[in-house]
Amino acid sequence: MNCRSETRSAFLIPLADNPLLIVAVVGAQLLKSAALAAAALHDLLSMQGVTPANRIPVALAGVVVLAVMEVYKLVHRNSRPVRTPIPEAAGKAR
Repeated sequence: MNCRSETRSAFLIPLADNPLLIVAVVGAQLLKSAALAAAALHDLLSMQGVTPANRIPVALAGVVVLAVMEVYKLVHRNSRPVRTPIPEAAGKAR
């Protein structure tokens, strides 16, 4: 969800602005759940569910990525170089 903009915070962009993204995320989770529930797909794809003990490290990894990207966006937004305009006389060399 954080990849929707390289400069705007993920918390400033409403989820309703991209309904296709919501459908894709929900659809992917439903497909994963169906594959875990179906024995044939479960074995074919060698899938395992996330155990309760692994949920905290997985969630923390997601939070770290979100935090790093938000800091990057903040720094990137505040450190843009100021462009000086080119004088018109310099651009018209004869």
